Amino acid sequence: MSRTFPRIEPRRSAAVRTWWARAVASALEEAAYDPDDLKKGAGLARRGEVGQIELEAGRVVAAVMERGDAFTVTVTVPVMDAEEAQAFAEVVGAGAGWVGSLLRGDVPASLDEALEEAGVELLPYGGLTATCGCDAWVDPCRHALAVLTQVAWLVEADPLVLLHLRGLERADLVARLAGPPEESASDSADWEGDLPDVEVAVEAAEQAAALLVDIVEPVDGATESLHGEE
Repeated sequence: MSRTFPRIEPRRSAAVRTWWARAVASALEEAAYDPDDLKKGAGLARRGEVGQIELEAGRVVAAVMERGDAFTVTVTVPVMDAEEAQAFAEVVGAGAGWVGSLLRGDVPASLDEALEEAGVELLPYGGLTATCGCDAWVDPCRHALAVLTQVAWLVEADPLVLLHLRGLERADLVARLAGPPEESASDSADWEGDLPDVEVAVEAAEQAAALLVDIVEPVDGATESLHGEE
């Protein structure tokens, strides 16, 4: 299933603050051929030159404007296989309150630590590839980096966006968290406190994504870097 995000208005900074958005930031910074490409890509994103973003499992598509020309960018990322998706769900399900927190877009650092200990990567390094209509020979080019910069913003507002991109959609995640039908009564009882809140949490996350144009911008003085560094 594809999700469409409207064009994001200009922002003062390209920086992200949360660890789950930094997973995207780190991946694109590693993928960039030149720091200057990163800076130019962040500038395009910050100035609102990226059009609406179409996002589905394993792929992001958007048009980027530069000097009056439009360039279509397609970014691909590896999707989780069934084993990886199950491992992610098991880690999330093991922590008290992590289910509701994740679906409400407030992911604790303790979940990040647990995922790392379990060897579960939110976005594998080296997995990004991109195509663009420009004549740049590098992959990703500055236009692709602009799109990925805004994807990091989307992920910051709603971590479910990153899971969707990795191929783990909401319905699949909820089903995996609920467990198989043959689970014992005691195991099922453990979920009774979390599952009634799942749909409410998801609705809140989706509403946050729909209101991205109203996201509060970072404070003055933040740098172009997605990590907020000079």
